[in-house]
Amino acid sequence: GGGAGAPQPPFLNQVVEARGVSEAVRILGEYSPRVVHLGHLQVVVVSEEVARAGLAPLLDYLTSDRETRRVIQLAVSSCPPRDVLEVRTRLENLPGVSLAEVLRRQPETLGLPESTIIRFLRALHTEGRDPMLPVIHRTSAEGKISERPPGAPEEAERRPGPGGEGQAPGGSREAGRGGQATAGGGGEDPVALRVAGVAVFKDDRMVGTLNELEARGLAWLMGKVQQGLVVVPAPLAGPGPAVLHVARAQARVEPQLTGGSPSVKVRVRVRAGVLEMLSPTYDTTPEEIDRLEGAASRTIADEITATMRRLQKEFHSDVYGFGWSFYRRYPRLWREDLGKRWEEIFPDLPVDLQVKVHIVTNFLAWRSPLGPSR
Repeated sequence: GGGAGAPQPPFLNQVVEARGVSEAVRILGEYSPRVVHLGHLQVVVVSEEVARAGLAPLLDYLTSDRETRRVIQLAVSSCPPRDVLEVRTRLENLPGVSLAEVLRRQPETLGLPESTIIRFLRALHTEGRDPMLPVIHRTSAEGKISERPPGAPEEAERRPGPGGEGQAPGGSREAGRGGQATAGGGGEDPVALRVAGVAVFKDDRMVGTLNELEARGLAWLMGKVQQGLVVVPAPLAGPGPAVLHVARAQARVEPQLTGGSPSVKVRVRVRAGVLEMLSPTYDTTPEEIDRLEGAASRTIADEITATMRRLQKEFHSDVYGFGWSFYRRYPRLWREDLGKRWEEIFPDLPVDLQVKVHIVTNFLAWRSPLGPSR
């Protein structure tokens, strides 16, 4: 970037079109000035169209290639993946490195397990469990998610391909050939990458997505929400809500058989502290703390219920693994009966949910500065 020219980004995005992943990698090597070494591969981003068609061909290549690792992160993009890989964030010069770090931190931010190839395959081949992947979005300077719906037309402008002639984005001169280099700068509206929501799968095919709150409802079920925040719409002597800091969350799922009919008992226990009162006046008396615990319990229960409703009634996808819990407790019954009928049982599986929040009063300002003094 020296001299009078504009600074150049330290990465080059190459686009090729081929009939399979192996052919695309071979063609990519023809245009790349460096050896394409898949041992350096950290993240694989797929579009919603590819995810809905099935990830089996992609997983077959990634697991059979000797250079690739099983800890590669997988993610579904809400917009064309090429747009995600052109976002140059302010803290990281390489979009791939930034995206890899965002995905590695999702156990802390979303409370969900890492989205590696080995975890996806493990869920895919586990009795009574379906896979899931995080959904990656581009965000604007205002923090809004800027995404393009699947199938929407791409940019109209034509950019030069590797050979110099102009061609439309993603186009090819002939089947199995064609490539395009884009030195993404990301200096326009999208300025950051964000993981928000979960792509739900049935076998290897994506069947839908959970939004951010529904994804956290799934994290509550797994007991993985640690160091998170809960906004409780429960006014304490004022119109504003309360913000709780989750110190620990535990979930216990017990499969049960009552008269031969399966059901699930879910017990969620949360230990939290009052972090902030978004109200001009408040008074955290023991009675108000009891009210706040009840309101927080209802808030968490509503998130879990909304998640289960979509998973059971809309997607018919057991990403949590309720079937796996029955398989572990009743292995013989699962092999003889439940496992064969789980597709019919899961949508109407009764779930007895109980959420209990215990608030540790570590909030020093237990009374509002504007409140009455004693």
